Amino acid sequence: MTLNPMYDPGPATSQFLVQNQARLLTLLEHLSTGVLTADANGLIRMVNGAFRQILGCWSGGPGQPLRQCAPLVMGGVGHELDELVRLGKEFDRELVLHQPGGVRRTRLQGRLVPSIANQVSEYLLLLEPPTEERLDDLERERLERLLRRSQRMESFGLLAAGIVHDLNNVLACILGASELLESLVDPHAAEAPLVRQIGEATQRGALMTRKVLSLARMEEGGRAAINFNHVIHDVMVLLRRSVDPRIEIRMNLHPAAMTVHSDTTTLHQLLMNLCVNARDAMPEGGELHVSSSWSTLRELREEASEPGECGLTLGSTALLDGRADKVLVRVEVRDTGTGIDTDLLPRIFDPFFTTKDDSSGTGLGLAMVQKTVEELGGRLQIMTRRDWGTSIRLFFPWYDQALPKAPTPEGSQREVVTGCGRIMVVDDDEVVRTTMCDLIRMLGYEVQAMPDGLAAVEAFLDSPNAWDLILLDLMMPRMDGVEALRRIRAVRGDQPVLVVTGFAGPQNVQKLEQIARVPLLMKPIQIRELSRHIAQLVN
Repeated sequence: MTLNPMYDPGPATSQFLVQNQARLLTLLEHLSTGVLTADANGLIRMVNGAFRQILGCWSGGPGQPLRQCAPLVMGGVGHELDELVRLGKEFDRELVLHQPGGVRRTRLQGRLVPSIANQVSEYLLLLEPPTEERLDDLERERLERLLRRSQRMESFGLLAAGIVHDLNNVLACILGASELLESLVDPHAAEAPLVRQIGEATQRGALMTRKVLSLARMEEGGRAAINFNHVIHDVMVLLRRSVDPRIEIRMNLHPAAMTVHSDTTTLHQLLMNLCVNARDAMPEGGELHVSSSWSTLRELREEASEPGECGLTLGSTALLDGRADKVLVRVEVRDTGTGIDTDLLPRIFDPFFTTKDDSSGTGLGLAMVQKTVEELGGRLQIMTRRDWGTSIRLFFPWYDQALPKAPTPEGSQREVVTGCGRIMVVDDDEVVRTTMCDLIRMLGYEVQAMPDGLAAVEAFLDSPNAWDLILLDLMMPRMDGVEALRRIRAVRGDQPVLVVTGFAGPQNVQKLEQIARVPLLMKPIQIRELSRHIAQLVN
């Protein structure tokens, strides 16, 4: 049937069409199937009552962009909506709704409505009536398994803290002994470079333990200008010691400072999660490429997948606002691994979704990546192809602020500061205690050692005014450093105390601040820095 475009239906026919349209809208409103229509630009035209009722948290309406429909995006179909409007790709998939009283499952279909000229005139979403489910035995077992995984992750953090504490004590002994040895060896002797190498290697080991502790703590510091290149370098140092030697790690970093507004710990965790996933995708070996470069908002908007690749873009929509030449920091993590199946790609950022077995995956890594990228106002772009590998690109707004300058040590800070006075050294590790006492005696002080907090408090109560300084460890048996400090300051509020520990922890730091603000140094510590703090407190 062909319609004459010059045909005028007349007033009677127009009235008939209006009546039919009203009747059709009434029928749609009484359907049990949810119906939503959007125009060719992806703006919502009509939503019936069933659609609102099924979702349970609908707050949109006519004129709202389909791709910003919060209940659907939160339900995990944001990628499908984007491809429906942008590429005209229809879909039919299950939608799981977690609502009070149980889990509700439904199906959502995205369809194209062509016009007479065979062009897209509307988009149609059909939402089937859901079926309610209670938590059955399988679902309960799954949740219990996820709880056990999260408990294992918490246990790992505690284990890491304990290991770092003990390892820092060992490093403190090695560093102290090397500095004692260096003081006895002629600087021009053949053995002098070897002694210095021991100290330098110990300092590198201390830096490694602090990085591990920073990752295990899961803490966020205050945001500042952070050079992402430094974070990449530090993570690669850690990663090289934990990956299969058949995996070749390559870095290509832009020489300029790639500054973003964040904190070091957050960026460490973000990059480490991506690199660990890349490592696990290459069980037989391969190449891991990490790079940094400048980009612009124009490139982010225009960049598309190469032929044969599957792509997905997530993150903060606020980043897309602004001029096309807006400067962005781009970081890419690319592997030559197995790639990701097309049907799994939309789910990889869902919390607890994992293709790994229970012993190697929690399903939280990429979910944390997406959350972090959004919190930092960035965008994430993933491209993958089976047996080609995966590329994940991060885009962040360039933080146009100067990096904080590292303090340049003055001449006096490079030298060992000697002095005189009576110092109590409190540490439960005998080797650390002995080494620390020898170092402090070498500086000219009189030293007495105590094996724990209780012995230190008893010695202090015998003669409260006899001590010019107390060096106090935190983690000790019988009585820890925090309680010892509380009892000491209760008797003498101005008693100088210097806390020297292998691990403090946020709770202990908070307790110390509640009692009194005292200097805190992390083991291992160089004798120059230790001597400077001792001299300041004694004087």
